[in-house]
Amino acid sequence: MWMEELPNGKYKFFERYENELFGKTKKFSVTLTSKSSRAQKEAKRMLDEKNQKFLKNFSLTKAGMNITFEDVANEWFPKYLQTVKASTGKTQRRYFSLVMNNFPKEALVSKIDTGTLQDYFEMIYYEKNYGFDTVRNIKSMVNQIFKYAKKRNYCLYNPVSDVELKKKPITMSEREKISNKFLDHDELETCLYGLSRYNVRYSRLCEFMSLTGLRIGETNILRASDIIDGCVKVSGTYATDTNSVADAYISTPKTAAAYRMVALSDRAIEIIRLFESENELYKSEYPDYDDKGYIFAMPKGTPILHSIINYHLKKVMIDMGIQKEISTHVFRHSHISILSELGIPVKAIMERVGHSDPKVTLEIYTHVTKNMTRDIVDKLNNLK
Repeated sequence: MWMEELPNGKYKFFERYENELFGKTKKFSVTLTSKSSRAQKEAKRMLDEKNQKFLKNFSLTKAGMNITFEDVANEWFPKYLQTVKASTGKTQRRYFSLVMNNFPKEALVSKIDTGTLQDYFEMIYYEKNYGFDTVRNIKSMVNQIFKYAKKRNYCLYNPVSDVELKKKPITMSEREKISNKFLDHDELETCLYGLSRYNVRYSRLCEFMSLTGLRIGETNILRASDIIDGCVKVSGTYATDTNSVADAYISTPKTAAAYRMVALSDRAIEIIRLFESENELYKSEYPDYDDKGYIFAMPKGTPILHSIINYHLKKVMIDMGIQKEISTHVFRHSHISILSELGIPVKAIMERVGHSDPKVTLEIYTHVTKNMTRDIVDKLNNLK
């Protein structure tokens, strides 16, 4: 046991205890107002009591000591799925599969330490060349599994907490991936024109997303009541796990930040009015029009699914010679690009598009502003 005198005149006593189950020493401390022999004996008693309480709280059963990582993961995952949206669960199943296919599943969860996990994450990132975001998501899932194991007394501590992974230098191909996330002004015009040749309404819907930054699911469920004082209220999303209208449902937004009011430009309002006028014509034309009040609807009233638009966007890529993989989400990212070019602050952009994680916003913002800086230099060099 050792002691340190504190600035406030009190004394802090420390002791380390070895624990075979824990796999390392555990340090405890107590603070007293005296350093007398009597105080030292009391400190020792209190420290021993803390250690015993720790051992009692984390006493592992024989079953707990012998449970494997695979056992814990399979016990945790079904419970986790009950706490997330179906769309999130679909994504997380992919990461769960990656974890189970690469992790030493037969390892006893109580024996896995930080060093083992550090080697594992370095292996899949540096050797197997998994993307940094993929590794980050795998690490997040493994962290949740160990948190669950710790709560169930299957292990004494969470070894993921101290794992660190340094990101590799960005490559040219990764820079290209960032630029492929959005369309510049000319590409956007070309894409919307190409899409209008297949379906004008699809083109207008995508233009609306490029003007507002809304997700396709958020756009799908907009009604007239959501347009308030020149703004659109975003409070939900249209979701389907099978890409079928019959199985579609209205769900809560992706994140808390997605609940927002988005100011509309004159052109965005004009697009809404065009859809509303056409919807009235369709109501009179189709007796079986399913009127649920959706603005961006098919001729019979059902929302326009993203899979239908994506199908036509693939054709547009070929027709118009656009060298990027385009989906409906590219128009949301293009909106971020437009705002970045206009010099709108990152925080304001995040609030407008409903981003809780600044990663994507910053990637596009940084890429666009760097290009703008290069353009300035080029223009200065061309001055005569």
